[in-house]
Amino acid sequence: MPYDRLRERLDDGLPSPTLTALPDGSVDRYCDVQVGIGADVASAPDLGELIAAGTVGSVHAQEHTERAGGQAVNLADGAHALGADVTLYGLLDHPIHDGYPYETVSMGEPIEILVLEFEEDAFFVANDSEDSQEWTFATLAEAAEAAGRDLDADLTADGVALVNWVSFPGLADAVGEMAERAAVTGGDGDTDGADPTPLLFDAGDVGGSDPDSLDALLDGMRTLSEGYDLLFSANETEARVLGEAAGCDGDDPVDCLRAVAESTDGAAVLHAKKGAVAVEDGETYRLAAPKIEEPDRPTGGGDTFGAALLHARAAGWEWEPSLELANAATSYYVEYGEHAGVDELSEHLVGAELADFEQC
Repeated sequence: MPYDRLRERLDDGLPSPTLTALPDGSVDRYCDVQVGIGADVASAPDLGELIAAGTVGSVHAQEHTERAGGQAVNLADGAHALGADVTLYGLLDHPIHDGYPYETVSMGEPIEILVLEFEEDAFFVANDSEDSQEWTFATLAEAAEAAGRDLDADLTADGVALVNWVSFPGLADAVGEMAERAAVTGGDGDTDGADPTPLLFDAGDVGGSDPDSLDALLDGMRTLSEGYDLLFSANETEARVLGEAAGCDGDDPVDCLRAVAESTDGAAVLHAKKGAVAVEDGETYRLAAPKIEEPDRPTGGGDTFGAALLHARAAGWEWEPSLELANAATSYYVEYGEHAGVDELSEHLVGAELADFEQC
């Protein structure tokens, strides 16, 4: 079994790369959903069909849990659980974001997320905060200075995660400053010949975006690749949407990954329920994931995948073991609802069966 190699690495102990995650943070309120009088809805598409048919004009959301959230936060938690030395820059001005066991720098008020939970999936309603809408690179720099952080060092850590483009209009301009600093201090332009820092880029839910916005997003990714080793991470829907904008003719998600990778001069990675695919420099790497028996957490798997993938790539791992770590960490999180440490992950893989991941 391919994951036997990963278990050997886990038993020997994982490396502890320095990782920086930015820029979001949220307060997530999880709700059960009903329509009419006590009628549960199985999935978000089912609710969409009821709305489209005119059957319902409202839903009832009963909040049952409030959690700290955000793509950067979830990713930082996952990387910390694996032993990374994490620094999180986020929108953390809320008591729910107090007490993280790693370095944090707050840049303002968090986004509010209403998570409508169904039996089969979940649907998110985001109330973007004023601080997310007005965020700029200057916001990041000022927060770093106030916290006594060396921003250039943080932006050229062993790995960087930049996420949630859709909630931060200021990222379109900020990526130029980030790439320029990375190229000078630790990336392509470094005079000592150091390899560029891996940057895990997850744009968020780009579905429904207008073509001009997607073109701007691709331009931003091209800019990032000038200073970083760009790793675009997406689910199947996100890969198709951005792949089409990059010139992909069909709807095969791996073909779309290739289009994005070629267009942005980076690598592109697909995280699916049953496995993962990475494409870089014309090569394709594909790996089935451990089978998930009874999912406990339908949300956050993509962030966990990104955390483990960045951890591995920041440590200098090749693609196959990097995908093994990412798949394994994700399957544990989805099945048990929490991030795995090294010991838990190793135990999780004992006797694990692989999902039926069809050839892409």
